[in-house]
Amino acid sequence: MIADLRDANGAFDPDRLQTALNETLDVIVIDQQPSLTLMQLNGLIAADSVVIPQTMKGFDLATLATYVGNIGEYLEFIMGFEADLEIGNGDHIVLPTIVQEQNNQDTDQIVDLYRRSPREISQVWYNRSDAIANASEEYKSIYEYLPPRTRRTSAKAFMSNANAVNDGLVSRVLPHLPTRGFADAFIKERWS
Repeated sequence: MIADLRDANGAFDPDRLQTALNETLDVIVIDQQPSLTLMQLNGLIAADSVVIPQTMKGFDLATLATYVGNIGEYLEFIMGFEADLEIGNGDHIVLPTIVQEQNNQDTDQIVDLYRRSPREISQVWYNRSDAIANASEEYKSIYEYLPPRTRRTSAKAFMSNANAVNDGLVSRVLPHLPTRGFADAFIKERWS
């Protein structure tokens, strides 16, 4: 409650806020557009880990390299003014999305990118699926959505895929938490 953040005189107490944050807050997800405005830079500076979702259609490694390079230049400029500023733990990752597994071009591209940069490219990815579009039409997550009988298989497949991606990202950004095995199963099935 907001009253818990105030002292006996009713003034805001930053120590109580810090105590509350340490007790209850594990993760904040900042979803922002892929541009380099002041707002996006603030999000990057605030982040411990950055996940960059990247579609495989029309993927251009040069564009991604330019984007990441520009981020580095901006952060270097900012650090010139704030030398003691700490920026993330450096555990950032590109998450392939809208992957068409039946199209070997997409998966071959992920394998090639991973071989070049194993620390920066996720081994789990989001497959292209109409199931998530159907769920979002009803303003629901895939876990809330009850598809018609003809679409239950694709919804279940997407849920399984989402579990693998979520498990992979959580183990990457919060390595102290135990994995649930979904990402490992995904990787074993597709990378062996």
